[in-house]
Amino acid sequence: MTQDYSLPIGTVLQGYSYAYRIESVLNQSSFAIIYKASTEVSYKQGGQPIRITLAVKEFFMRDFNGRSGATVTVNAGGGLYEACKSAFMRGARIHSKLRHPGIVCGAEAFEANNTFYYVMEYITGVNLDDYIRRRGALPELEALPLITQAGQALSFMHQHHTLHLDVKPSHLIFRPDGKLFLIDFSLSKQYTADGQPETDSTIGGGTPGYAPLEQLQNNDAGDFPVTIDVYALGATLYKMLTGSTLPEASSILNDGFPCHVLRAKGVSNYVIASIAQAMAPMRKARFQSVDEFLEALHPGISVPPPPEEEVTLPPQEGFAYEETRPMPVTPPAPPVP
Repeated sequence: MTQDYSLPIGTVLQGYSYAYRIESVLNQSSFAIIYKASTEVSYKQGGQPIRITLAVKEFFMRDFNGRSGATVTVNAGGGLYEACKSAFMRGARIHSKLRHPGIVCGAEAFEANNTFYYVMEYITGVNLDDYIRRRGALPELEALPLITQAGQALSFMHQHHTLHLDVKPSHLIFRPDGKLFLIDFSLSKQYTADGQPETDSTIGGGTPGYAPLEQLQNNDAGDFPVTIDVYALGATLYKMLTGSTLPEASSILNDGFPCHVLRAKGVSNYVIASIAQAMAPMRKARFQSVDEFLEALHPGISVPPPPEEEVTLPPQEGFAYEETRPMPVTPPAPPVP
């Protein structure tokens, strides 16, 4: 049985701007613990504080960390642990710059308890992987609007010279109203206008079944092609339409793309052809942008950008970021008497 190293309910974390009370544990993975937390925000000077709910992600490597009280201890790992911590911090910084209706918004990031925390917008919903597991294969009419939402968020990242590098259903949150949000930027990388990495050139290996050959086999790339994310988006749509994950990229190279599985689910031929092209083993044979892929999925239709929307987040000081869309802070409606 895996030992529970999460912070006790009621623990208060002090960030740069606000204090966050841990309310519950949302998820635990090999690299992080995500908590539901609350904080009090005053939107007007001298006004009544309003308690809002946020998500707090704590860097915690299950295989290398322990805990003494609230403090995270390092039992092993050495260079690997530090490298992963740096990647976590870099992902948070990249995420903090992205403002898009289909990307979960970041609030602030800070160090405490010998580790790193990142505060984000709290989304009520289920990750797409769990949704598919419960529902099974999704009909084409449901899957295409969802992949379009994911693609628009991903295209926005590419327009701002950022690769996600780990797109998959478990990194998409599906809200009850049908909105989809892209999350988890721990492998993300920024690149220059000519495709060169802004920092180091190491690319994380991604997830088998969603990562192309060049990502799995060459982790020190000379350039950062957006076709890596195009491949993963195609694999995500395949999972939606079939309920199953594709084999690793090497199997597709050797055995071909399994069109027959999609045909057996009644998927349209043009959608099958589009997914197969998005996941071509040779990157130059793929769609060269997410927008090209989306256009192929909606032939003859111009896919409109998502509408601007207000996001309820407290003002933050943990990161300075360039705002790319209006971010008015709107307090929640007062309770009905």
